[in-house]
Amino acid sequence: NNDRQVNSFVTVSQSRTVTAYEVNNNNSIVLKDMIPNMKSIIEKLVYEINIVNILYENTITTIDGLSVKSAFCFYGRSAKGVTYSDKSNKVTTVISDGIYFSTLCLDSEEKIFAFLKEIGLIKNKSDVPEWFAELDYFDDADRKSEILDIDTQIKQLQEQRKIACNVLEDNNRYKSILYTTGDELVEVVFDILQEMLGCDLSGFVDEKKEDFLFELEGKTYIGEIKGVNTNVKSEFISQLDVHVNGYLDDNPDKTLDDVVALLVINDQKKKSIMEREPVHKNQIALAKRNGSLIIQTKRLLEILSDYRGGKIDR
Repeated sequence: NNDRQVNSFVTVSQSRTVTAYEVNNNNSIVLKDMIPNMKSIIEKLVYEINIVNILYENTITTIDGLSVKSAFCFYGRSAKGVTYSDKSNKVTTVISDGIYFSTLCLDSEEKIFAFLKEIGLIKNKSDVPEWFAELDYFDDADRKSEILDIDTQIKQLQEQRKIACNVLEDNNRYKSILYTTGDELVEVVFDILQEMLGCDLSGFVDEKKEDFLFELEGKTYIGEIKGVNTNVKSEFISQLDVHVNGYLDDNPDKTLDDVVALLVINDQKKKSIMEREPVHKNQIALAKRNGSLIIQTKRLLEILSDYRGGKIDR
């Protein structure tokens, strides 16, 4: 009825109909008691194609040696039968305008394939003997040679593609310093510094002070690495200066001239590169006073690209 809310769909378990409609307060109607409604629904779903009449009757249809159950059958003069029950010869599958309708309970892969073969959608083919592949007729030899050459080219192209994908993946890892923070950012920055400066950061121990410290050609490099959503702030530069002064306090034989202070920063990381604002002049002035250098990760990538391209040396 139009005033009833449909809350479930047709469910079938083997040949037994469980529930068709669940209406109102847990009232149910078994499928066999609402055949006209069922037929009407199916015809609406397939664009008014008339699938003839449906009758409730439990039958068995043998298909390729398999016994397939059914709780319904089709009948009527316009029913073009495709499969029939064993004893009563009732129609269990019909075809209408190229669409197959079946009441068979195809509850296994084996039954599905048997059914598809029965209705002609899967054709049975003879097994090809092993000696058949060795026969050459017509231009078989030329085509086999052509296929072999193509297969070789495909293999070579696949290897080239694999290499290109690996390089691209590696490039993307380096480019990730434009959006990452924390250990993920630090790891890639370490790799870049080691490649360009020839330093070794494998032995660096993070004591929750500076993010890196190493000596190279008589200079001590002290660095802070940050990934932030904001622009460069004075506090970031001051934090680096604290690390430098702490190092000088611990090493009285060193002077500020012996230290290279680097702030590697992925600032405004939530924005695209084109939308990021330049570092404010006040922060640049503070860095100059402290003798430190601000390196945005975008610029670090450009330097790495120039280094790999031979435009600049170590």
